[in-house]
Amino acid sequence: MNLKHWCKLFLVYFCFSGILSADVGFVIRKVPTAKKLVALTIDDGPSMKYTPQILEVLAQKEATATFFLIAKNVETYPELAQSITANNHSLGNHGYEHRHLQKFSHKKLLKSIAKSQVVFYDAVGFLPKYFRPPFGKLTDAQLNVFNYHFQHIVRWSIDPRDWDKKKSNRAIIKHVKKELKPGSVIVLHENKRLIKLLPKLIKAINKKGYRCVSLDELLAERT
Repeated sequence: MNLKHWCKLFLVYFCFSGILSADVGFVIRKVPTAKKLVALTIDDGPSMKYTPQILEVLAQKEATATFFLIAKNVETYPELAQSITANNHSLGNHGYEHRHLQKFSHKKLLKSIAKSQVVFYDAVGFLPKYFRPPFGKLTDAQLNVFNYHFQHIVRWSIDPRDWDKKKSNRAIIKHVKKELKPGSVIVLHENKRLIKLLPKLIKAINKKGYRCVSLDELLAERT
């Protein structure tokens, strides 16, 4: 391991130590705001098959989102991670691989955090401040570890289960519309279904008087 790589690891371990927004909390499920804004969050990319199409839909609908990317995918498609940030979307870390982190030892977890953050730094030139654990689960002890490396763990307040093949697009949209509140965080997944679902979902959200924004934008409007 060369000196440059060790410097990156040092940056990963100490850059965000102890930093968090006390008025929001370390773990975000929703953001307190009086404005009719909701955060679209999209997990599991990037992929050449879907990410460009998702970005195109967001541009057409004048919406922004937060992409929680798997670092191993970022290694393969760094240009897609760059395209996400170039189009004013937020970017978050979704782990090096999509694995259950609760089973990781302390040492293995630290290595995984460092490895994934270095990948992001190499691809986009900065360290993500948001982390969403795969499957949304961490132990209490692990939360304390992540507190030193990220500003926020991001969960969600609306989960329409878009990955469930038994649910229709109509049912997913109905679920989101029913649960909408100012500051909601909606979790979606990068897949074939999302390409057709996303424009209809954004349209339905807009009709309710809400605007879809990134986490950066939503946090800037917190009350």
